[in-house]
Amino acid sequence: MDTTNAVQELVQRQTSEPAFERLSLKSPKSDHKSSIELQLEALESKLRAVQMSLEILTGVCATLPDPEPDLLKASADNEDDG
Repeated sequence: MDTTNAVQELVQRQTSEPAFERLSLKSPKSDHKSSIELQLEALESKLRAVQMSLEILTGVCATLPDPEPDLLKASADNEDDG
């Protein structure tokens, strides 16, 4: 939830600040990135890492064998006794 709030705040700040490219029609576009753009890219990078990790874990879990029904019942009984 913190990431969502951070992105929303950065986007609001970005839309409220005038873009350098829009201030002058004759100047070439700059490849300089604002601090807001850099922060958004950092958040995007973190989210991509999380997404990739989830995809890897999903693939690993898909290869695991299904648990045996007898083992599930026995482990549930043991937990109830403990």
